[in-house]
Amino acid sequence: MKYIQKLAVWLYDTFPLWQNATVLEDLKTLYPMQDIAKKQKEFVIEKLSFGFLVLVVGGILGILLMIKEAGTGCVENNQLRRGTYGEGSQRIVLSAKNGKEEASITLEVEERLYQENELQEMYEGFLQKFKKTVLGENKSFDEICYDLDLINVLEGYPFKIEWQTNEEYMEPDGKLIHNELPQASVIEVTAQITCQEFKREETFWCCIRSRASPLSMQEQLQRQLQELEEEDREQEFVMLPTEYGGKEIVWTKQTQKNGLLFLLATPVVCIILLLSKDKDLHKRVEEREEQMKIDYPELVSKLALLLGAGMTVPNAWQRMVADYSKKNLPETKKRYAYEEMLLTANEWKNGVFQQDALDGFARRCRIPCYNKLVMLLTQNLRSGSVNLSFLLQEEALEAFEERKHLARRQGERAGTKLLLPMMLLLAIVMVIVVVPTFLSNM
Repeated sequence: MKYIQKLAVWLYDTFPLWQNATVLEDLKTLYPMQDIAKKQKEFVIEKLSFGFLVLVVGGILGILLMIKEAGTGCVENNQLRRGTYGEGSQRIVLSAKNGKEEASITLEVEERLYQENELQEMYEGFLQKFKKTVLGENKSFDEICYDLDLINVLEGYPFKIEWQTNEEYMEPDGKLIHNELPQASVIEVTAQITCQEFKREETFWCCIRSRASPLSMQEQLQRQLQELEEEDREQEFVMLPTEYGGKEIVWTKQTQKNGLLFLLATPVVCIILLLSKDKDLHKRVEEREEQMKIDYPELVSKLALLLGAGMTVPNAWQRMVADYSKKNLPETKKRYAYEEMLLTANEWKNGVFQQDALDGFARRCRIPCYNKLVMLLTQNLRSGSVNLSFLLQEEALEAFEERKHLARRQGERAGTKLLLPMMLLLAIVMVIVVVPTFLSNM
């Protein structure tokens, strides 16, 4: 970033083509008390730096993509590698060159199929793992007292499995239907194992015994309800069982507890809103203070000018208030400092002592610079200082310097706030450019 900024400064100093009348006017409006030429230079340098940053990041990503594409675009020994079984087909766009002629061809390359001997070798290892997986918690097929795990695929193998069971004793997924059996029953469970043209059939003779762990109430009711629901779907109502284990069942619908959630969330939301109101009010106070600090230099300068023209403090104060009132500004554009002066002038008209009214003005403003102004004015009211105009002129000069610092800090804060959105926009643009390229190569 440091070198990018140096490059931007060199371009600005070397080529005087970066000045823009519209930008210059905007800067004068935003920063009337600052060096506009310097501000314009900082603005242009920041803009160029950001542009170079985008170019650098985009260039690096582009080069990486080119390297990736160069590696994937090569066709070695006139061979295209198929995907392994299960990956599906690939759509590949090829370019064929023969001297001066060139042709673009789109080819759909299907996944690789296994040879018969490969499937046979794979099947031997598959069968051992397959039987162990199907048994689950059971020790052997001669004593089945736990549910079987009738899987449809076995991870790591391309075979597909379909099952045939005796539905009187076992469900299609391998779950035992009866908790207890008066005697063991032998049933046939058949697995149809296929892959491409390869087909095998494995038959397991299972000796079904009473369950080692009986079905829970949930499992039994689930099965019973499923049977009742499938029994007659032409009826308007589904009849639910009335008892379980010799005891009556009371059925209720489980609903989303949105009302309770809303009720619990309401106090939390209320507290958040109250805190946010306090925060907004404090923010308005900060904005008022900031506005009054901005208006202070102008206010002191006008007051010094009127006092220098021979007016007394009350007359100069009333003149400034009258000039402000003539503007008849809307509520959204009111100036807090002049509003406080208007309130003080009204207090004078209502018979409040000038000293007391000025003290109230200082308390309401709650800003050190306004306290200093009131101190100078009250000293003049008490002792009749002849140097008041000169003191106010010095105060105005100091206030203008402080206003410059305040404007500079505001500019820095604005730049910091804009940094995150600019980086997010940069990331979004990069994603829009890069993601389609990667997807087209997949």
